[in-house]
Amino acid sequence: VKPPRVVQHLRGHGACHCPTPCRPVTVRRGPVAPLSVAPRQPWRDQRKDPPSEWLGITMRVPTIAGLHILRGFLSSTDRQVAIDAAIRLSQQAHSQAVLGASPVVVSPAHNVNSRERYRSVSVTTDEGSSATCEHFEDYAEGHQLTYFRGALPTFGVRDVVGRLSALPPVRAEVVSSRSRLGRRAEDPLKWKVTLNHYPIIDTESRRVGFPWHRDLIANGAATMILNLGDTGTLQFGKEPMAAGGNPLLDGLAYSSNHTVVAGNAEIQPIEEVCLTDGDLLVLTGPARWDYLHRALPAEVNSETLGKRVSLVWGVW
Repeated sequence: VKPPRVVQHLRGHGACHCPTPCRPVTVRRGPVAPLSVAPRQPWRDQRKDPPSEWLGITMRVPTIAGLHILRGFLSSTDRQVAIDAAIRLSQQAHSQAVLGASPVVVSPAHNVNSRERYRSVSVTTDEGSSATCEHFEDYAEGHQLTYFRGALPTFGVRDVVGRLSALPPVRAEVVSSRSRLGRRAEDPLKWKVTLNHYPIIDTESRRVGFPWHRDLIANGAATMILNLGDTGTLQFGKEPMAAGGNPLLDGLAYSSNHTVVAGNAEIQPIEEVCLTDGDLLVLTGPARWDYLHRALPAEVNSETLGKRVSLVWGVW
């Protein structure tokens, strides 16, 4: 079995720090060319194409269409501000959930194959606003997940949603998916964000992963994953099909630390991406809709005290 192809970790001037050797891919610098998408939507007319400093270096991954990597999407200052704000919010939500002021609810819709439970809690963001969220104390393989879909925190980063919405691949995917699924083209953008806080397994000095899954349709037409803190390694694989072409797993997942066997089929990783502090991974097109992905468990980096957060935005 061929090993998964690894995406280059270079930013154009530095050395690779991935745990496994990297191979070069095509690198395109500067702004992405304007998209020919018609008709133009009102929400698209409100913002110009993003300046090149927002995009950094975009590495297109030819194996999987629709996968975009933006190295250094956040500055070093914004990275520290964002991870500190995210951890404070996660801890605040966790404390509220432990108090048990609201009832435990079994989630009717999630993207892993286990019974997930959450409490609805209210937190105060660093901006001083109140935000209601759903907090999962022990999601999937053991990380803390906090889901916001009304008032969204900014994690201390100025106009972060505006920057994300200005990315051409994101805008194009919203237009395309709305048309394909019969949604209203003129509706304003609707955003959600998931805060994933990955703890350390003290007995093993390892961090848990996130099993194979595909994001729910309700989460958004495009998925944007911002990695903060320790390096996160994601793998992509094809969903196994049963006889007749029906999915064996229905988009759900199993273990993140080995190849999965479901019936007589396997999920074999075909793409591996290393995200360092401040990198953004954008999933559109086939990368969003056709492939499964997972986050691998990892050894803790003592230099960063083992902190790792991923912020996952979705938009319709």
